[in-house]
This record gives sequence, structure tokens and C-alpha cells, in this order.
Amino acid sequence: MSRTILIIIGLLCAVITTVFIIDFTQSISEQIRIDGHDKGLAYYDQYDYDKAIAEFNKIIRFDRFGDVHNSMGLAYWGKEDYDQAIRYFSKAIEFNPKYESFYSNRASIYFEKGKYAQALADFNKIMELNPNDPHRRSYAVEIGEAYLNTGNYDKAIEEFTNIINHPEDYDYYRATYGRGLAYAKKGDREKAIKDLKTVTGLYSIYDTDARDALRELGVTDSQTDQAKENETDVIDFTGTVLECRRPKASEMAIFTGNVRSNWIVRIKIKETSKEDPWVQPNIETNFWVHSPSNLFDDDYTKAIGKDYRFRLSRSRDEKKTALKVIDKTKPAEKRK
Repeated sequence: MSRTILIIIGLLCAVITTVFIIDFTQSISEQIRIDGHDKGLAYYDQYDYDKAIAEFNKIIRFDRFGDVHNSMGLAYWGKEDYDQAIRYFSKAIEFNPKYESFYSNRASIYFEKGKYAQALADFNKIMELNPNDPHRRSYAVEIGEAYLNTGNYDKAIEEFTNIINHPEDYDYYRATYGRGLAYAKKGDREKAIKDLKTVTGLYSIYDTDARDALRELGVTDSQTDQAKENETDVIDFTGTVLECRRPKASEMAIFTGNVRSNWIVRIKIKETSKEDPWVQPNIETNFWVHSPSNLFDDDYTKAIGKDYRFRLSRSRDEKKTALKVIDKTKPAEKRK
């Protein structure tokens, strides 16, 4: 066998060995990434964001798809460190610029920070990547509000109307309120008044803001008041606030969309104004709200452990519900 052939065989063996070592090393690295990611997500689901971040940091160098950076962004979002969340969501997008959820998460942070133009850019990127995104309605109200806050009232009205055309939608009242403001900004007083009146009443968390907007349009409270109670089933109850948190992904299965715009407030119910199969004394119940800041005047974390008197309003068809705080520590007066 010639010297040349021996050299070629040696080189081939070296290449094969190197490829094997690389594949073996990558396989080990991938398993470390998967195990570490799962451990971090377990801490994340327990709302222990610091431990989640610590676990993600251990394996972030093995990230090849952007999922670890995205999870890191979610953990910082949970800590309400929005700048760090944006940083990691942006890095995740660098790894995988065609993955819609990365843009969706970053868009929501931009929205919460009031950076509406950047939020719209990310939302538009999602629609570019997937024009038929089945989850579009879950963030359509944020797109509408972003257009409203950037002065594009026609586009805002278009987005809000798409939601309003589905009255079973969770954001129906939020969209109706937003469209009313957009019509007001455009100077369409009649349409603005109609929408804003729709979201007044006991059942609406937008009652106060809608009335303020109506007064600016020259409509008094006496003109606004309507016989809303006969449209809704109302129950008052006292209870202790046990928890305010973002829901887990598994808990969002009953909704179309993702975790972004919803919160769970868990309440230990004490007294109720009437018998109700769902709201019963001595039962801990989860209530879905858009934001706990809509319920409590101060930092919602300060509400935990305190007693409040609540009012739960439900439409007769049970498609719409709203929870409001009446005041603190007062008994629930019996209603007929």
C-alpha cells in the first residue's frame, strides 16, 4: 500500500473521529440545555423568577434556537424588569427571526412601556410571518390601542370593530371603550357617545373612564345612566385577597390566545349577598381580570391579605363578567 493511500486513510479516520466527537459533544450539550431549560421553566411556573433566571443562565450558552433567551425574557417580565425582558426577547429574535411568539412577547413589553410604534412594528411583523395567525384576536385590542395612542384613529376603529363584531370576545368592552375614544378623537360625537354609553354601568370596569370621556363630550351623568341592573346578575361579597398573578399557559386553555393580557386574582370568599352556585362562603375562587391595577388603587401586591367588598356582575347570557372593588372590609349587604 502506497504512502499516499495511507495518508488519505489517516486523514479520513481523523475527519470521521472529529465529526463523531463534535456530534457527541453537541448531543451532550443539547441534553444539558433541555434539562436545564426544563428546570428553569419549573421554577418559572412556581413564580420563582430569580431561580428560573439562575437556571437559564447556566445553559444559555447552549441556546441554538432562541428558546432559552425567550424564557429568560419571560422571567424578567415576571419580575417587571422590562428593559431586560426586551433585551432577551430581542436576542431570541436574532436566533430565530421567523418565530412569531418572540415578536409577540416583545410587542407586549413595548406596549406596557408605552412604546406604541415599536409594539406596532412587532405586531405587523407577526402578521407578515403568518397572515392567518389564529391567535391574532388575542392581541388585536393592543394593536387598536397602539393605533389610538399614535393618532391613527381609522386603523384603531378597524381593529376595535373586528373585536366588537365578536361579542363573546374577552376584550369586547375594552374594545368598545377604545373605539368610543377613537370616534371622539375623530370628532364623530354621535358614535363616540353610543360606544362610551355601552361601557357604563355596574358591570363595567370602564364605567368611570367612560363617564369622564362622556362629560368631555357634554353628556351628563344623568343622561348617561341607564337601567343596567336588569341586564345583569349582580352579587356582592366580602373576601380576602390571597394572590394576584399571571396565569400559567395551561390555565389559558379556556381562552383564545396566550397569557399576555390576563391576570388571576384568587379570593377567599367570606360572605355573599345571596346564594350562588359559583360564589360561596369559605371557598377560594379564581377570578380572571385584565389587570389587578383596575381593582386596587394602590400597588396590587399591597392588597394581598386584605379584605375587600367586591361586586361581581354577569350578563344574563353569562358571556360577560366583571369584578369590581366596592370598598374595604364592609359586609356584603343582602340583595333581593
